[in-house]
Amino acid sequence: MLGMTMTGERPLLAPEDLAQLLVGIFVDLMLREQMDGRDVTELAATTILGTLRAFVVRQEQTDTP
Repeated sequence: MLGMTMTGERPLLAPEDLAQLLVGIFVDLMLREQMDGRDVTELAATTILGTLRAFVVRQEQTDTP
């Protein structure tokens, strides 16, 4: 997650755990798409990005005074 550290962001979970969480969400959404027969592209994008934003914070948000 070098890009995140360069921009002052850091994950709240270990990078491999965050990746596993995001892949799990993706797989779940793809299964839903197959079972329901509907396009979940927009839902996948918003869900995955929302989850990523929830578990990545700016460095100054986690610093203690």
